[in-house]
Amino acid sequence: MPFGRKSPLEALALPGVMLAYKYSQFRQRRREAASRRVTERELSALHHKIQHQQQRQQHQQQRRRNEQREHCEKM
Repeated sequence: MPFGRKSPLEALALPGVMLAYKYSQFRQRRREAASRRVTERELSALHHKIQHQQQRQQHQQQRRRNEQREHCEKM
């Protein structure tokens, strides 16, 4: 076949190949988006745990300071 000319079979197959390629891209993007949502959910949960732990530590430190103050005042 001369350069630049396609057989009728190739001309008929090309739209199907393009459609399959686009569908593959679509599926890949959906998988990536789902993975991103899971990651965002995990990060959100981790952020909440860190905040909760920091608050607990602050409360414990404050309670220790108060106990030390009370102990010093009693003496």
